[in-house]
Amino acid sequence: MKRGGSMIKLTDIDGRKVEYLFTGNGEDIVVIMLGMGGCIYDWLEIVNEISSFTRVIITHRPGVGKSELHMNGSNTCIASEDLYALLNQLNINERVILVGHSYGGLCVQHFVRLYPKKVKGLLLVESASIYRQDKFDKLQTPVSDEFGSDEVYISLWKKYSQYTKEKLLEELKPSLSSKELGLPKEIQEEIININVSANMYANQLSEILDLRNDVINMRKVHPFPKCPLIILIQDSKYAINEMEEEGIPKIEAERIVDLAHTLSYGLQELSSNSKIITVDNSNHCINETRPDAIIDAIKELLNI
Repeated sequence: MKRGGSMIKLTDIDGRKVEYLFTGNGEDIVVIMLGMGGCIYDWLEIVNEISSFTRVIITHRPGVGKSELHMNGSNTCIASEDLYALLNQLNINERVILVGHSYGGLCVQHFVRLYPKKVKGLLLVESASIYRQDKFDKLQTPVSDEFGSDEVYISLWKKYSQYTKEKLLEELKPSLSSKELGLPKEIQEEIININVSANMYANQLSEILDLRNDVINMRKVHPFPKCPLIILIQDSKYAINEMEEEGIPKIEAERIVDLAHTLSYGLQELSSNSKIITVDNSNHCINETRPDAIIDAIKELLNI
């Protein structure tokens, strides 16, 4: 089925169906790894833009879209191994540019440690950090538990992973953004279906429950290679204002965003060839609020 002018396909990796998009033109290859709950359609604007000058690969992790659950759950190691298997299936022998958003940034960090010879450069977009758990465990605020702690998500995703599609529709009442409403009807339906899939929440639950062990294991593998690294982080003022609109007191929003920025700046230490860019007028989803910043960073890594 063609979606957004490109072909999304299913392949078999270790007996599981994995959904991916491979499109574009050019000698270089950009691989995008999504955040928790992220889907290919969140990145279509960027994919369509950069596919004019580079080939692009983007996948759904287990439980998202038509990608089937992994028998051992899901973590950054499994995501890395799945991507490596997919690159081999597609006969991709050249080094790639890796783009990782949020949790996908943690997957990127794991992949490059496991397969350093496969990577030409990295772009981390509001990426999770290997030090996230240690720091957030120490963040004690009245609202952190209510609005964004791991315990809250664990409780919700445990519940949602047991729901039927009809029950998820009833409780979540998913809606489409103005951009999504401009997409073809079949894509709109797929976006809704992704958000009311119990498998997606089962996958996210596995990822968050395994996060601490995952990070410990990542530190044990090969060191981070000395490759070009660009780190994009959200606009603090924009993010804090947005959190206030969601009901979080300003002082608490500032503490949460300040900690996130501290972790983001720490990512510079991964590579001696790194730079960090604060993206004005952006929130955590820079791909939605400032897609142009991501496109510019990809061009820089491709030397365009």
